[in-house]
Amino acid sequence: MYRLTCFELDKVWRKRSFLLSVAVLLAINIFLLWYTNLPNNETPPLSAYKAVEKDLQHLSEAEKKSFIEDLYEDSKGVMLVNDILNMQNSATDMGKELGKKTMAENPGVFEKYYKIFTSGKYLKYTDSLEQEMSLIKEIYEESEKVSSYEKYLKDIKDRKKTLESVSVFQAADQNSFSARNITKEAADYQDLSAIKTEFYPSKGLTSAVSAQATDLLLLLLLFLFAGTLIYEEKEKKLFLITRVTPAGREKSIIAKLTALLIQCFAMTFLFYGVNVIFFSASAGVGNLLRSLQSVAPYMGSDLQISLLAYLLLTVVTKAILLFSLGAFLVFIAIIGKQSFLPYLAGTGLLAISSLLYLLVPASSSVNWLKYLNPIGLLQTDTIYGGYLNFNLFGYPLSRLLTSWVILGLYAAYSCFLAVKAFLTSRSLEISKLRLPTLWSFHPHVNLCRHEGYKIFIMNRALLILLTFAILFGYQHLSKTYTLTPAETYYQNIMTELSGDLTEEKSSLIEQERKRYEEAFAKIKSIDEMVAKGKISMEEGENIKSPYYSETAFYPSFQRVLQQYDYVVDSGGKFVYDTGYLLIFGLSQSSRSPDLILFTVCIIFAFSALFSMEYRDKSWNLLAATRRGKRDIYKSKLLLAMAATTAVFASGWVCQIIQVARSCPLREITSSTMALAQLREMKLDMPLAVLLLLMALLQILSLFAVLMVTVCLSDRLKNHIQTLSVSVLLLIVPLILNEMGLTFGKWVSLLPLYDCVNSVLINHGLAINAGYLAAAAVLLAGGILTLRKSASK
Repeated sequence: MYRLTCFELDKVWRKRSFLLSVAVLLAINIFLLWYTNLPNNETPPLSAYKAVEKDLQHLSEAEKKSFIEDLYEDSKGVMLVNDILNMQNSATDMGKELGKKTMAENPGVFEKYYKIFTSGKYLKYTDSLEQEMSLIKEIYEESEKVSSYEKYLKDIKDRKKTLESVSVFQAADQNSFSARNITKEAADYQDLSAIKTEFYPSKGLTSAVSAQATDLLLLLLLFLFAGTLIYEEKEKKLFLITRVTPAGREKSIIAKLTALLIQCFAMTFLFYGVNVIFFSASAGVGNLLRSLQSVAPYMGSDLQISLLAYLLLTVVTKAILLFSLGAFLVFIAIIGKQSFLPYLAGTGLLAISSLLYLLVPASSSVNWLKYLNPIGLLQTDTIYGGYLNFNLFGYPLSRLLTSWVILGLYAAYSCFLAVKAFLTSRSLEISKLRLPTLWSFHPHVNLCRHEGYKIFIMNRALLILLTFAILFGYQHLSKTYTLTPAETYYQNIMTELSGDLTEEKSSLIEQERKRYEEAFAKIKSIDEMVAKGKISMEEGENIKSPYYSETAFYPSFQRVLQQYDYVVDSGGKFVYDTGYLLIFGLSQSSRSPDLILFTVCIIFAFSALFSMEYRDKSWNLLAATRRGKRDIYKSKLLLAMAATTAVFASGWVCQIIQVARSCPLREITSSTMALAQLREMKLDMPLAVLLLLMALLQILSLFAVLMVTVCLSDRLKNHIQTLSVSVLLLIVPLILNEMGLTFGKWVSLLPLYDCVNSVLINHGLAINAGYLAAAAVLLAGGILTLRKSASK
């Protein structure tokens, strides 16, 4: 058994591909831990928690509480000074009055903290006031919660006493689930009064244990290992030999499951050990020998264990759950004849578990469906860090005890299924899945039709293209462009002004301008009356209220005036520009998600464009003549370009339709100079021409993506390798850009695809010309490369 187990581990662990996969997933895990905890305007950096932990390290619990309370009071005072100064620097009198009122409501606070604020010494742990306040408030709330642990236990006892006093008069209450749950809760917490808490910030420890990305990566690694245990021998038909040996049946499957168990424990300890090390170095985890209740989110636990024991319990629980899922995957691999079935079954099981965890309410009578499925059992922070009883016919049943029992049943039943299937299965071979085709192939002499059948039907690129075309269409047609009241006002007035300037339109603008001037004059006169004491401030605000409503859309009217000034100076036309700004990408987020989807579509549809011929060794027949091979290359490339254009057009048309529904696209023949955001380009052309030019540049960038993919397919001669390298070169930079690593943008074709927003406005025409030249070089180089290959 020992040798068989070592052999099963050795045949996987010695593979370079497996070791590389573990190393890559570990690197991804560390990267995600870092990226998901990056600071923003309000979220403090992890180093700030580490600095707080260092300040608290040598203080007693009373000193810690006093230290944190002082920090909190100081941060509130500094924030108040910041708010008052912002109000006093407001352009409106209302803001200044509100600042005076706030100062009067907090006497002495402004004077006490003004010098501290102006000196900047209030920033002890972070780089901004918002981050500092967020950090200190979070730590203050945790400290208050942990320090009140004795009161928390007392409240539980008091609830039981209250129940007993009430139940004297209402005996029926004693038989309800609520009453029994209160009684059980008091009994479970009865011996916890001796627990001593030791406060440290919880950020590091809770983040290390509840990292969902780590769980996902462990599941991916499990899928890889569990499938390898069975399918390598299935593919080589080794079971026909090994199963007739003395140790080929019972001992073989037991050795495989033992190897799986060792793998699950080893990888879980490795990944979560890395998590603890990462957060210990970056945010701090405090003393791991202190009680579990010392961590604020885990204060409700009824376990008398240390944090170190909690970490061990967490890792063991996750490892056993992973083993249970792995044994189930082994069972599916044994009975299934296709290699993708375990992955499909495992994904389906996790999907159902996720739906149950998300949709079943925590307070419902069937909440055991939420917490006892695999996804619920992965949340070990709530199993060991919280307290919950299930309602079993009116009797409370501990979630912790039930979770252990269910976990054991999962593991035992999965092992039973795997062992039984292995012992009784008669056919342990893999067969290829043949999907039905939409129509049968008939002989013909048309080369493009023949290549189209191979690419779109045999290689199933048509299914991928249709899926992404529907996805793009749905994505744009389901996007709603909600108009604010200010935008509705601007739309109404601009659609009325649309076109050339006339006397009627000038009169309309002058009337609106006069209306706003009169309203502002009224507000000013009321302020003067308040200043002279003729009316009180409260009366003045009541009188000004209608005028505030009347001037609410003045910023939108200023946009109208900007166009009016341009039309008067240049003789142009009025254009309602919101729809055009949306299409050009100037009023919404980056086009990077669209480019990522298009790139994924191209890679999955055409990464086998040329490698499919090498796989089946078809070139021996197809390249009978040099002319014939060249025509085949040409046909494949033209078909791929036509399909790419069709998918792009579907998304483009749907976007135009949806934008036009909310924001009419009028005066499309007007100059681009009519749009204030485009005047900086100094590019005078009709809006229709710029739209067409933008579409052509986007198609050109997609053609460049296509050319890189098909050249890799021709050179690497392997579908999987082409897929992997294409993703690395074309998609990873875009994802890095989405993660905030902006250098990824400049090693991709995003600047050309999002030309108006990211290049023409921000960086000028020279950058656009450079990326245009780069795309042209990719296209020309790809064509020359393919032409050379076709000539061989």
